[in-house]
This record gives sequence, C-alpha cells and structure tokens, in this order.
Amino acid sequence: GPIPAVGMQNESIPYVDVFEMKVKPNLTGQEFINKCMQDLNDAISLLSAHKSVNYGIADPFKSHTRNHLNYWAANGLKARISLYVGDKSTALQSARVVIDNAALFPFIQRNNLAGTAPNRTFLSEQLFGIYIPTLKDINDGLFRSSSGSSVLTNKESFFTEVYESSSTDFRKIFLFNTDGTTSQLYPVKYYTDDIQTDLLNTKRVPLLRLSEVCYIAAEASVDPIEKIKYLNLVRTNRGLGSLSNDLIESQIELEIFKEYRKEFYQEGQLFFSYKR
Repeated sequence: GPIPAVGMQNESIPYVDVFEMKVKPNLTGQEFINKCMQDLNDAISLLSAHKSVNYGIADPFKSHTRNHLNYWAANGLKARISLYVGDKSTALQSARVVIDNAALFPFIQRNNLAGTAPNRTFLSEQLFGIYIPTLKDINDGLFRSSSGSSVLTNKESFFTEVYESSSTDFRKIFLFNTDGTTSQLYPVKYYTDDIQTDLLNTKRVPLLRLSEVCYIAAEASVDPIEKIKYLNLVRTNRGLGSLSNDLIESQIELEIFKEYRKEFYQEGQLFFSYKR
C-alpha cells in the first residue's frame, strides 16, 4: 500500500470483514485503515470485559492470554496503526492505556535471560504473540546448519555499531552468540537449547510488546520530557543508562530509531518504521 506520509488515497489491499467465498476489492489506504480502526474499536469494547492476564501453565495455548489478541494487545495495535498513519494523538492515548497498566507486563530481568531456560523472547512483556510448535526447526534451518555452524549471521562490528559499543545492554549480551569465529555472530532470540524444556518460554514469537508501546508513546507525545521518560523506561530495563532531559527533538527522534534497531531484531517492526 501507499506510504502514509505521501498519501493514503492510492490502492492498497482488500479487507475481509465478512466470512464468504468472494474476492474482496482492493481498498485505498485510508479505507483500509478505517476498517482496521472500526474492528479494533469494536474489539476493545468487547474485550474490556476480560482484562486479566493469565500465564496458562496447565494449557500453554488455550489459557495463555498472550496467545490471543486480548484487550491490551488491541489497544497496543491501535496505537501502532495510529502512529503509522500519523494520528499521534490517538496513538498516544491508546499507548497510555497499556503503559498505565504496565505492571501486567513486567520487564524482563537480567537473571531471566541466563541459566538453563533463558526467556529470550521477553515473554512477560508480550501483549500478543504466537505459539509455533516447529519454531526450533525453523530457527535451526535459518540460523544453524545441521553441522552446528551458523547460516544467517552478521559481522560482530555490525552489532557493535547497532548497540553503540555497549557492554551492559541485555539485548547485545544475551540475544547473540558466536559461530566459532571472531567476526561473526548469529541471533539466538528463538534458539531452543536441548536442556530448555519450559514451554512458556519457548516456541513463541512476539508480535507486540510493551517496549514498542513505549516507543510509540515517546514518538507521539508533544512533550520532550515525556518523550525521554518513555524511552528511559525501556532503556533502564535493558541495562542502559538514562538519556538526558536536555535532548532536542531531532536527537530524540534519532534515539527512538536506534531503539527500534536494537529491540526488534528478527521481529519485523523496523520495516514499518522505515516505511513511515
């Protein structure tokens, strides 16, 4: 579809809101967004009766709230789409619904990222994710060959640049590993160790996390101090220091972009950030 900043009147994709065996017409970008927002507003109203967040240990699929587009995820998705099309007021309002209840999605702690069952997808922070039984096979096929060597890697210098030479950033420390050389690293966000048997921490791909909602709020806010506050909320929970409150707008925008690069490696969200 069209790039939002250029205009939303160009043809995009169909939107299916009725279950029938009929090809739907392509809508304009704006028509498509309107359909999304109508569905989300209806969903938020209906889902407001079920705001509890369950871990569902007995049945990791049926009773695990984060496997489903729940009330909080619907608000987060509304914030994401609103920011995408430039409606920063709605984006901030929707993001605050989640952030004001952030205790339901506690930030991962350093000790959760080490040991025999590392929580590398930051499960507690996920508003919405999907359970993929074959995730190990998919990940091994893309990032680990049958001989154990890496397939899709990147130079260590690249990650050093992305994470700004940080020696304390949890994401840099725990989400990448060496392939046996001194110059290449491969991501282990979705890697399952043979000794890792915790079904709640494995086979899950995050689609929407608390950190993104914070970044949305940071970008959508008109108050520079508030922008930095939302950024620092994530940074301090990733092992980094706080940004100074005297940053100017262009510096804040750059910091938000850098956070997208750090946070969403393998998650696909950087594409949409580039597009907007």
